[in-house]
Formats: sequence, structure tokens, C-alpha cells
Amino acid sequence: MRKGPVARDTNSGKKDLRASITVVVTDYQKVRFAYMGNTRFALGRKGAVHTFSKDHSLSWEMMEEGELPRDKIAQHEERDNLSRYLGQHRFAQPQISKKIKLVDGDILALYTSGTWACCDENDLLAELTAAGDDAPQALENVERVLLDGAPDPDEIENYTIGFVYVDKVYLDPERGKR
Repeated sequence: MRKGPVARDTNSGKKDLRASITVVVTDYQKVRFAYMGNTRFALGRKGAVHTFSKDHSLSWEMMEEGELPRDKIAQHEERDNLSRYLGQHRFAQPQISKKIKLVDGDILALYTSGTWACCDENDLLAELTAAGDDAPQALENVERVLLDGAPDPDEIENYTIGFVYVDKVYLDPERGKR
């Protein structure tokens, strides 16, 4: 049996796939987060940012070295130039937080660069706090802040944001018993 010509995919070489990730793990008493790339995590407590992650962009590194103000990271040309991300040719380690004790009323926020490009973490968490337990209202408030903060709402980057409300921290009834 004779074989015909084999079609070759000229684009089948190595692809430089860049993915960012944030993972949150909790036992309902403490939380720990891990991240790579340009996604972020923030823990809001009593209407303010209690803990937040960095991102792995060159613009963040420039800010840490005093070369760029923090409020200019989102507009800087190097904001998408990442030093650490999923898909690197060499294995890059994610950044992992220490354990953080949860408190009733905490809000965990996970969001992509399209979110932090238009909105400050404190503004974001203030809107969540203002909405109280009304999750649809919280999302509406945050989206309003995002769209109002965008330089051009017609050219806003793709944004994703997720919230976890900590209504009540788990108290182990067996804790302290032998």
C-alpha cells in the first residue's frame, strides 16, 4: 500500500504558552494561597486590604526597586512581561503564602490583570464591604468600579474576578481535648 504525502503542521513546534494561576486552600480556619504570573489575590478584612499577593510582572519588579509608582503598574508597557508563569521551559516555583488565620467577615478575592489594571484593591474591597452579604450587588458594584476606572471602556482587557465570603470561621468543638 502506497502512502500519500504527509501533511505537516508548520506551527507544531514548541509554543510559548503563558498561563497565570492563583490557588486558594483553606481548612475553614486558615487560608493559604499560591500564585504565578499576573493574577492576584487579596484578603479583605473590615473594609480594607489585609493581605495581598504581588504579581510576577517586570513592572511590579520595577515598582519594588523604586523605579515605578505602584499606581502606574497597570499602565506600564512591561505589565505583561512575566518573570514567572505556567508553561515556562524551565520549571518555575509558584509563590506560596504563609498560613493566614481567617476571621468572620473576611472576603477572599482572586482576579486577573484586566481587573487590577482598572481598579485599586482598596476600592475593590470597599465596594464588596459596602454590598454586605448581597453577592449580586457586590458584583455590580465591582463591575461599576472596573468600568469607571478603565481608560477606555470600549478597549478594556478581559477581566475575571471571584469572591469567597467567610461568613463564619469553623470552630472545632474537639479542639483542646485529649
